[in-house]
Amino acid sequence: MFWWGHYARHLNAINVGWVSAKTLVSSIGAGLIAHDSAMLPKHSSEDLGHGIHRTVLLAMLWVLAVHAAFAFFEF
Repeated sequence: MFWWGHYARHLNAINVGWVSAKTLVSSIGAGLIAHDSAMLPKHSSEDLGHGIHRTVLLAMLWVLAVHAAFAFFEF
């Protein structure tokens, strides 16, 4: 409760818009990355492991890139 009380104090309509946009772009990109990886053929458990690792890595890089780009344009 302490964190939310201090965080919410600094929110306004502009900040909520930026946070919502970052979240939307990040989640859509991560979902598309996961879908792309899931549609690849997998013939063994090794292929499955590679697909999971690829998805996690690319989704993390995507989210970091989106947040960096939004921070650059926001400030």
